[in-house]
Amino acid sequence: MNLTGLILAGGRGGRLHPHKFLLPLGGRRIIDRVLDAVRPACPRVIISANDSDAVADLGLPVVRDAETGHGPLGGIVAGLKAVQPGACLAVGADMPFISAELLAHLAGRASEADVIIPRHGGHYEALCCVYGPRCLEPAQELLRSGRNKIIDFFDRVSVSEVPESELAQFGRPEVMFFNVNTPADLAEGEELCRRLGL
Repeated sequence: MNLTGLILAGGRGGRLHPHKFLLPLGGRRIIDRVLDAVRPACPRVIISANDSDAVADLGLPVVRDAETGHGPLGGIVAGLKAVQPGACLAVGADMPFISAELLAHLAGRASEADVIIPRHGGHYEALCCVYGPRCLEPAQELLRSGRNKIIDFFDRVSVSEVPESELAQFGRPEVMFFNVNTPADLAEGEELCRRLGL
């Protein structure tokens, strides 16, 4: 399957910084950490960002949400439209400790279903997930209806879960899926960097 990495960097980060993914964590920008994890799984990477200037130095193709204000769902739709008829391995730009090995594992399972998604703590990790080409139409319809919750279109596609027992071989889920939204998260991330040598 033709799989493209899609880094979701469209949020405004109002609680922390307009472009929180550009903040340093452990001496490196958050988005650089994410990109280093995505590239081994997907040689081709694009970024969903509504401010292309903020990510210009990455040298990546940028796609803009078809409609702004719809959160990550808008970025996923834009990414899928850009790579049709391929699939996207979508990863949030604010997940500094996402595992390259986990992403490679998800990429290796991409042909199993329309959605390949980790499940942790009883919840789907929709911002670390493979979305196949058949996701585009139901995701677009969800946007048009004014709904933004990604998993609301899952009943229209095939979904393969990656359970916690499988995730454990790649690291601690609470670290891998840690994301930075607030100053407290940033401080916690710095502590994780020091404690775990990340």
